Amino acid sequence: MLADTLLYYTVFSSAVLVYGIGLNRAAEFNPGNSQETAFVIKTVISVLSASVLAWLITDKILAPLHIKEMYPFVIFLLFACINIFIEAMVRMASGISTAEYIVSFLIVLLSVSESASLLETILISCGCIMSILIMYPFVHIFRKRISRNSAVSEDRYYSLYFAFAGILLLVVSVFDVTWLNSEVLR
Repeated sequence: MLADTLLYYTVFSSAVLVYGIGLNRAAEFNPGNSQETAFVIKTVISVLSASVLAWLITDKILAPLHIKEMYPFVIFLLFACINIFIEAMVRMASGISTAEYIVSFLIVLLSVSESASLLETILISCGCIMSILIMYPFVHIFRKRISRNSAVSEDRYYSLYFAFAGILLLVVSVFDVTWLNSEVLR
């Protein structure tokens, strides 16, 4: 059951391909840049800590008070504090700016809103982060292939990139077609 949740949010319901979380960030990925490594480390720490705290606050405080509808606002405030603190720590330690907010915030929001337990929240967060990390090699290969053609402008690159992402989404979700899914036919 736990592996199913992780696999589902990593591959089949990929945060990048299905929800579009981090799709633009993946398009600009540069594997040789030390800023990318710092970004990944900061994202993992901030997402996991914010997800755990946000789920606990939602479950233990907001739900008993019957104000669970406030959880996006609470997550926003909580994540902003955690993200600013971790960004300051990364800047002091390495001098690298990893300023990014929306990708991590959307992962936290998705993980808290689609989970029923603390463990599911952690697994969904990890699955979303892994789906972004899995997308990076595909984007790197795509960028190398496109860079062979020097006539490709930035606008055309993004057009081809989004078409490429759409094809990846089709490849990942083709299993769900009813005539290919043997469980539906039984």
